[in-house]
Amino acid sequence: MSRGDALVDVQPVSWLAAVRARFVAEPHVLLPLCAANSIGYLPLLTMPWLVGVLSQDMGYSAAGSGAIVTAELSLLAAAAILLGAQIHRVNRRVIALLGAGTVIVSALALVAGTKSIALIGLLGAAGVGCGACSAAGASLVSRSADPVRLTANLWTWTVAWQTVVWFVTPIVVARWGARGLGAVIACGGLAFVPWLRRMPVRAETSATGSRASANARMDLAIVIPMLVCVASFWLRDSVTWSLAERRGSLIGVSEYQLSHTLTAASILGIVGPLAANFLGGRFGRNATLLPALVVIALVMQAIASAHTGATYRAGFLLWTSTSLFAWTYLTELAAAMDAEGRVVAICSGLVFAAGACGPLIGGLVIGHGGTLALPMLIGALSAITLLTTVIVLRGLARRRVP
Repeated sequence: MSRGDALVDVQPVSWLAAVRARFVAEPHVLLPLCAANSIGYLPLLTMPWLVGVLSQDMGYSAAGSGAIVTAELSLLAAAAILLGAQIHRVNRRVIALLGAGTVIVSALALVAGTKSIALIGLLGAAGVGCGACSAAGASLVSRSADPVRLTANLWTWTVAWQTVVWFVTPIVVARWGARGLGAVIACGGLAFVPWLRRMPVRAETSATGSRASANARMDLAIVIPMLVCVASFWLRDSVTWSLAERRGSLIGVSEYQLSHTLTAASILGIVGPLAANFLGGRFGRNATLLPALVVIALVMQAIASAHTGATYRAGFLLWTSTSLFAWTYLTELAAAMDAEGRVVAICSGLVFAAGACGPLIGGLVIGHGGTLALPMLIGALSAITLLTTVIVLRGLARRRVP
């Protein structure tokens, strides 16, 4: 065999190996983590259609439908936070499988046409189940030898999953209503159960990983600022998202234009985790995380302060990718604080808590403070995010974490 023939034989294998190493790194952690994340985020991904079927198919008022969905997200957040705080004491695999089972049963109730008060209870149980999946999965980040790359891989696949859900759900719901929505959620849950069965029972810190501490005691002096940082980061996003249509209409952005902008932003969103995957931790936390937080702060401020449709739409185009890029490094920072994954698990619950509170806070700001109050709120949340991040970074530096 000539040298040229050898190259032809070897190069495809090397290329495939490189792709696998880049995007399927640590499959023993990534696969169950993706599964838990995919199930845990189903309520958020399908929220608009759930509100619709509650109103149109089941006769609830708009306010009642919104209250039911908010209650479901609140229970999801509470479950993720409470289980996250105790995740080192429980069997992660059992918790995730029980959570997924609860979600599937609740979805099948929609398929069966349940319309009584029992449905509200089942939706609440589904929220708890999604919270259990989210906490169990998020805690695995601290198991990774490279949390930045693992989180980047996670969000690359999550964005792809979001695209599938957003493409399929409106088609199915338009044809079968509540039954179709239940089928989408049930099929989504069932599809990922096999991966949940591969979830590690206990978190084990990698011998090569950069971890803050190998003991079970958390340093509240940096844990609390970390939780405040995550809450302010996602509350800013949630408020902005909840007011997207209303703010756009005030500056001449039509629903058609906004829809196309958000679709493009969703597709471009994958750039954020891909960039984080490429960069990894080569520049260090401070040199990557702080500039990323400044960039997303500027993007969010541009959206909140926009007076023209062009500025508004440009901000939304950049929003998803810059937000996910910064969140990848924030997740790595949370993972570095606790070897058993409790901080990351609690942070996953705060994401949903912010999602539940954002529409209420956004409505109050617009209703009582007017549009001028929104840039002030977004700016304050950005400042809190940056300040608490600096506190955490300094705290970790004092503990001489690499």
